[in-house]
Amino acid sequence: MEVPLESKLGMSLDDIAGNKKFRGRGKKTAPSKEGDIKKKVFVENLNFKTSWQQLKDHMREAGTVERADIFTKKSGLSKGCGLAEFSTEEEAKQAISKLNGTKLDGREILVRAYDERPERSEKPERKRSRDAEYRKDKTSGRQLYVGNLPFSVEWRHLKDIFNKYAKVERADVISKKNGQSKGFGYVLFETRKDAETAFEQLKGAVIEGREIKLDWDTGKSYEQN
Repeated sequence: MEVPLESKLGMSLDDIAGNKKFRGRGKKTAPSKEGDIKKKVFVENLNFKTSWQQLKDHMREAGTVERADIFTKKSGLSKGCGLAEFSTEEEAKQAISKLNGTKLDGREILVRAYDERPERSEKPERKRSRDAEYRKDKTSGRQLYVGNLPFSVEWRHLKDIFNKYAKVERADVISKKNGQSKGFGYVLFETRKDAETAFEQLKGAVIEGREIKLDWDTGKSYEQN
């Protein structure tokens, strides 16, 4: 049975950090203080036609939006993600709980806490992740192999999908040396029961038009056909 999931094409924070071009309301500023960062939310899977004004209007459902930005490529085209800054931390938390998973311009957006320091939180772990590293983390019966993934799916999207059905400890999409996805990954759960639940619920699920392949990770080498 197909799992109702919209296409998830948001860019990672470390990708944005390397090219902070954007279009939106307000000026570029120096790195925010800790309190200011907590007032911001990161928004992914935006329609490439969505403007900063449309994003701002949508975010207003959670509170007063001080500014909204759409991150863009050098060409000026949208990267499909952006940020919104609220007046208070409470409003930012409200945006995450209320607006994550809502639809904007026909796409199910992802709203999460914003972090301007991706090199400290994501880049070291995710950029260097490889198949071998997962063997170190694998505990018998808690990890699933996920194959036939769309090449656009990133680790956080994979984690979001499985988190809807069970408690995920970590997830990764295995990539080539050039950074491109190999089309498969792994999901490590908190317990064996969580893994079993996810396996039953997502067996045969379709993500972005592709039926994913689930298997218990036994340590063998997988390659996408």
